[in-house]
Amino acid sequence: MKSNPGIKLTLLAAIVGMTLAAWSTRLGPGVGGDATIYLTSAQNLAKGIGLGLVQPDGSFRLLPYSAPLFPLILSPFSAVQLDLTVVSRWFNILLFGGLIFLIGFSSLKAFGGNWIAILPAWLAACSPILLPVYSWAMAEPVTMLLGFAGLILILGHLDEPYPNRWSWPEWAGLLLGLAAAARYSAAAFLAAGAVICLFWPAWPFYKRLLTAFRTGLVGIIPLGIWVLVQIGQTASVSARSMLTIAEMGGRFMLFWPQFVSAMLVWLLPASFQEGLSYPMWIQAVPVVFFLFILAAGSIWVNVKGQNKLTGRLVNMLWIFAGIYSAVLLLVYLTTYPPITIDNRMLSPVHIAVIWIAAVLLISLWGEPENKTWQIVFALAMLVFVGWYGWRTVRIVRQNAETGLGYNSIAWQQSKIIAAVKAIPESQNLVTNETMALLYLTGRVAKPVGEIYADKPVYPFSRYGDGPEGNDPAEAEFKKGDSLLVVFNSLENQFESIYGDRAKERAETFVNGLRVDAFGDDGAIYDYPVDYSK
Repeated sequence: MKSNPGIKLTLLAAIVGMTLAAWSTRLGPGVGGDATIYLTSAQNLAKGIGLGLVQPDGSFRLLPYSAPLFPLILSPFSAVQLDLTVVSRWFNILLFGGLIFLIGFSSLKAFGGNWIAILPAWLAACSPILLPVYSWAMAEPVTMLLGFAGLILILGHLDEPYPNRWSWPEWAGLLLGLAAAARYSAAAFLAAGAVICLFWPAWPFYKRLLTAFRTGLVGIIPLGIWVLVQIGQTASVSARSMLTIAEMGGRFMLFWPQFVSAMLVWLLPASFQEGLSYPMWIQAVPVVFFLFILAAGSIWVNVKGQNKLTGRLVNMLWIFAGIYSAVLLLVYLTTYPPITIDNRMLSPVHIAVIWIAAVLLISLWGEPENKTWQIVFALAMLVFVGWYGWRTVRIVRQNAETGLGYNSIAWQQSKIIAAVKAIPESQNLVTNETMALLYLTGRVAKPVGEIYADKPVYPFSRYGDGPEGNDPAEAEFKKGDSLLVVFNSLENQFESIYGDRAKERAETFVNGLRVDAFGDDGAIYDYPVDYSK
């Protein structure tokens, strides 16, 4: 393995992936609402305030909705006055390289060092799904490296004698538990690891059960500590609320179109999908067919049984992908506000799926003892990687030119943001983009309550004239105690509430308010004074 060219080619894949990620984030990593919460929470912890956000009224709120590991990792860098935006960018770039190498090295080991086993690493490095994920200052990169490392650690020790002392079950449990502490949905990694420990080793059942227990026990410690912190500070363990049975039924019907839409992008560019006018069930056909082919190929690999490591690797990835998808469905059905089912959320499943596909292709490549067949198949795999790479380069070029999230050129050159920076800090603000103001100006503003209520308010009225008692920030604005900062995203935010009438609602929302500042991306308003009174 040490002299095998596969190792060098895997390292090259990692370098290519990191280079693409660095290029994609040339103007800075993508920062949106969640990333702002991570970065600000890390800064507040370094300042001694705590791991969370300072509210407009000066109170402190423990890190909402999100798991704590990512901001905990960033906080020491903030303590030594480093820019967390820069730190998160390079941290995730390094994590991408680490994941690519882990995938490649594990695949090489499963195929006995055969150089063609580098295919999964190159697919990951050139993935048009993963590059955007690693271009944002989010927790998925640390989650996926820890989670897959934990599963691979388990996979590599299943044929060893039962460990009586602290050994690989505990180390794997720690990795899997830390993954869950970075992203709650990553508890699926821990569950998959426990299932594998329970059923795969050739030991007596009680030893397998004890191994699964040891792995799970260590794995829940990081989250257990966080739960105790939450209970101690908030007397609760979640900022989300539970839905009713009727609401769950509606959510169930909404889940699958999003799930299929995300997976279709793994096969076809998003631009192609946007041009489709076919019903969702037709769009689901290529996804279902692709998964069917993967399932059939996985059965073939297991039945053939020539390479036990390959079969185990494929089965492990299927187990994880199934459990992770089930966890997402459960969370989506039961909690509010809902999680977003998109490629970022499904990125761990994407890794599992392309890894399975690559392993099956490699197995087919080595099946016939025919050099011509192997050359043709190797060229076909090269085309496969090239197709992914071409899509990725297009995405990366766009990201490098325009920027991502609040680090995009549009946000950085916003006239409204510049106007907010000129407003005295003593002036209270209310806005439809609280996280943008927090990240770009450091200002803590109150939110427009209507966009979070998720219920329509009729008849339409301008902000300040709505029903009394619905939004305290609106009442303060009417009194002249605050300014209203409205960005053009308001119409999109209203779409989920008012549908086709979102544009009308957005126009009525500011109609008649006095404009203090105006820009291409929004305006700043105050409530007009009625001098007749």
